[in-house]
Amino acid sequence: GAAGFACSNVNPLMVACLLASLRTLRDAGGIQAARRKSRLLTGYLELLLHEEELTVPRAAAQAQPARCGIRIITPADPRRRGCQLSLRVLPPPPPGGAEAESGSGPPGAMRELEAALLSRGVVVDAREPDIVRAAPV
Repeated sequence: GAAGFACSNVNPLMVACLLASLRTLRDAGGIQAARRKSRLLTGYLELLLHEEELTVPRAAAQAQPARCGIRIITPADPRRRGCQLSLRVLPPPPPGGAEAESGSGPPGAMRELEAALLSRGVVVDAREPDIVRAAPV
């Protein structure tokens, strides 16, 4: 009966949404063109973060930063990552050279980074306690 029809056929509204998405992708040049643009934009975001000296080098992974900064924890090889960068917010050094109690940055700093990137057209997703995932659009 009618219940069998509902189980064996896709909802037409869902198909219409998918068709519109596929047409948009086709009009943009296809999946290869979209991926190429994605790699360029994500690489450019990474370059800007390095040029602005906001990042702590990967080689210094265990070192305490000289100031509050970020570490890109997404793979450096563009072939091994998607369109986003995961950024760990690092705490500033403790006063007087004392040992830091935790490896994560303050939640306020994470939220400030999230807001700053969002205001510049970067899609962000904050993950407590210290990760901001950023995807340029």
